[in-house]
Amino acid sequence: RTGDIQTQGAAVHKPSWIKRGLSILLGLLLAFILGEAALRVMGYNATEQKKRTDANTGLRVYAPNASITYRAACLTNNIQTNSLGFHSREYIIKKPEKTFRIVVMGDSFVEAAQVPINKMFTSLLEDRLNGLNNGRRYEVIPFGISGNASYANLEYLKTYGLQFKPDLIIDAFFSNDVL
Repeated sequence: RTGDIQTQGAAVHKPSWIKRGLSILLGLLLAFILGEAALRVMGYNATEQKKRTDANTGLRVYAPNASITYRAACLTNNIQTNSLGFHSREYIIKKPEKTFRIVVMGDSFVEAAQVPINKMFTSLLEDRLNGLNNGRRYEVIPFGISGNASYANLEYLKTYGLQFKPDLIIDAFFSNDVL
């Protein structure tokens, strides 16, 4: 029979559907990895055309204090940028007393161009922490730019994040950041 393996004179049947299934999964994974790599090499990014290179830092950001319409196949969102050019509300640089600051560095998950600022995970975390009513105020400041990986996040942290004197720094690393 097809798919049989001879082991010391006895036939052991190994179902061919397992081989086909594994081949299909491996092929899909390879196609995904090659597609992701090709798109990154070509510089494709749904919001990339809306970003600019900051003349002072050489880093990509949105236009400061702008209202930008993000359109994708299934949604439209109005991106509001702060004075630094990030999709976020405005935070003052001087840390208020009794404030615990968390700076979150990351890619499109932190940028969250698909949702309004009040629905970003950083805003939801800030609201949840401030709901603790423990006498401390919390600020969760996002510095997300789609397409970034941890090495780029370090440059954004040094250029933009550290001036806010964070008490905690989070590098929001996701599985697709390995490419």
